Amino acid sequence: MNKNFKKTLVLLLMIFVGIFFVFENTLVSAISSSEKDYCTATVEDEFDDNEIIITLKNEESLKCKNYYVDDFSFIGCQSIVDLSEGYNEKIIKQLNNEYVKCPINLETFNRIIKIELNVHSKENVIYCIKLLEEESYVKSASPNYEIELEYDSIQSTSIINDPDYPDQEALDNLSIEYVWEDFTSGSENIYVGIIDTGIDINNPDLMNKVDSSLSISFDDDQPNPLVDEFNHGTCVAGIIGAAHNNFGIAGLCKNVTLVSLKIPSESSTHALNIAAAVEYAGANGIDVLNVSWACGSNNTLKEAIENYPGLVICAAGNFNKNMGLFNKKYPACYNKTLNNVISVGAVDFQNNRWIKTTDEGSNYSNDGYVDIFTYGNSILTTGSLHDNGDSIVTFTGTSAAAPHVTACVALLLSGHPCLSTTVVKNSIIDGSIFLPSADDLGDCKLILDIYGAFLETHLADFNYTMYNSDYHIAVCSVCNINFLEQHNWVLQAIPNSRYIINQYYWICSKCGTNQI
Repeated sequence: MNKNFKKTLVLLLMIFVGIFFVFENTLVSAISSSEKDYCTATVEDEFDDNEIIITLKNEESLKCKNYYVDDFSFIGCQSIVDLSEGYNEKIIKQLNNEYVKCPINLETFNRIIKIELNVHSKENVIYCIKLLEEESYVKSASPNYEIELEYDSIQSTSIINDPDYPDQEALDNLSIEYVWEDFTSGSENIYVGIIDTGIDINNPDLMNKVDSSLSISFDDDQPNPLVDEFNHGTCVAGIIGAAHNNFGIAGLCKNVTLVSLKIPSESSTHALNIAAAVEYAGANGIDVLNVSWACGSNNTLKEAIENYPGLVICAAGNFNKNMGLFNKKYPACYNKTLNNVISVGAVDFQNNRWIKTTDEGSNYSNDGYVDIFTYGNSILTTGSLHDNGDSIVTFTGTSAAAPHVTACVALLLSGHPCLSTTVVKNSIIDGSIFLPSADDLGDCKLILDIYGAFLETHLADFNYTMYNSDYHIAVCSVCNINFLEQHNWVLQAIPNSRYIINQYYWICSKCGTNQI
């Protein structure tokens, strides 16, 4: 009886172990396959007939290797462009525990590569994608889809050129002067990327505000990023950073540096153009991005935004719709899956959702696809002088609302450049004005309050302690949160020093902390 029982027990144990290994292998296989995103393209879709976009898995992406035509000879590769190559220096430094500005998330980074094929054929593109999906290092492969960009349908309205700052009602409602007085008016070391139709630097309010060497065009037909034929990017730029120069208007951040990342002003473009702009921004230390347009969902754009180490501020769109299952607009609606996206709706100066007609007004959401609202109705801003345009115009829609939030991010980073994207985003949300009775705002009843965002970060009350010769730990005396900062130590002589060993000491040029 005992022997039979033992035999039965051993047999059951063996069966259990066998089932466990089968289950484990199945689970591993399922996890492995889940890392891949399989393409569902058909020849009826709109995409280039000889280009493929590959997203590499994380482990492969961090190798920072060079890729050559021969690596993809099995699909008839003609040329390769590594859109993520600019990240290599950051990756290597981070892996070596060296300091980098705007560090990327090494755990989620996925390299994006464009491959040009020898053969022009949509059928061949789809066939080659299937071959690439069989490679273990490939996370996804897709065609270079054509997408439709949706800019505000609201046209800017000309007004008399009047340097009358009090007319900027949005700035008054945001109590921006208190922010400038108590905290900061911006820093030239903070770079704001504007992915839009260009920035006209001939406007007197913008001519000394844009980094022309860092600005770049991703519009194949319009290579100059400092020209704005559509008068959209220039409007966005003025809200964020118009100069305080006794001309025209005052931007929210008078000292930040603007960067024009130009994309086509025509609605039709390719996903890769925009993804390339985001990858470029991340690789070149641009701290925050403004996206005042919308498009359909696209995996390549999503991957590029996930790679980007800063916040991406996105307009929620202007179709007066509840963004949900069938009305999502991107990249704003990536806010629920990507932590570095903020989706912005527009209100008027009475904090009512901006609505013009049945089909024209700020989108809203009952499903969390809008994070915050702010002013977007008849906003005074800079205009493009292209084709004899006016230097000061009014600008309406969520395209005008988003740059107010972008400016808030830039101001917060100006006060403390080492704040994480999570801290900045939470400070903006937590410091906003809550309007519980605002029925027309959907499930987001938050209005931007820039001063409130600063109070949430306690930037006015920090104690500094020396960390080493290059860095500080800034400790908030209110919440005890630590912030690592890179400061500039300057060698100075100590007067009346008794000992030779103490003849010189280091003093921080920013906060005055000294190290003997």
